[in-house]
Amino acid sequence: MARISTYALDAKPELGDKVLGTDTAPGTGVRTKNYSLGEMISMFNEKNAVAVAGQCIFRFQSDDLTNPNISRESGTISFKDGEGEDTLFLNIGELYISIKNSGDKRILELLQTMVKSRIILCQSNDVNKFGVYYLDKLEQDDKEPNFYVATLAPDANMVNGAIDEGKHYIISEYFKQDAFEVWDQSSTSSVWTITHTLDKKPSVTVVDSADNKVYGKVDYIDNNTLTITFNAVFSGKAYLN
Repeated sequence: MARISTYALDAKPELGDKVLGTDTAPGTGVRTKNYSLGEMISMFNEKNAVAVAGQCIFRFQSDDLTNPNISRESGTISFKDGEGEDTLFLNIGELYISIKNSGDKRILELLQTMVKSRIILCQSNDVNKFGVYYLDKLEQDDKEPNFYVATLAPDANMVNGAIDEGKHYIISEYFKQDAFEVWDQSSTSSVWTITHTLDKKPSVTVVDSADNKVYGKVDYIDNNTLTITFNAVFSGKAYLN
């Protein structure tokens, strides 16, 4: 075999390209084998071997766990009685989660920081299959101490697809940048009536047409309407967030 340094460089590698490596698994005789880049990436993902802060990866176990001969496996997520493949993300309200990820690393303490927060559950090789949930509780199972039961409330507007048998899934805290709007008050007035789409009672900062900050009395009519009352008549902008 020629020296590796004599082979041409591939300036545009593809997932199907292969590299040489040594199989060190017991019983393989330390043989040289081909490995595709795509297979290597899948392995890194499924074993949670690439450090991404806040990201936990588990395999979905869909065995019939009512069968006394089948146990809940380390590194998995599953339903109470197992099975459940093709369950819509919208219909997931409870999950049994291993205290170790698919790479056999303890992950419990990280999961516990997500309680009372929103999380996202998505398939590692098809992130368009996902669900966003409020993680209400994470409690140790009485019969299986290496598993914790997550109580979830799905966001009906932020789910897509169903969970697949044997696939790997990412659990991480879900962050969405706080939305904001700008209200342009083009007409002069001492009372501004503002309608917005933030669906909350936002904080308000007001500037006049010369970009000087102005203070007024804010009254919230509902989650999408408010008024601001000033001591003078002027025009300007209100920043809502």
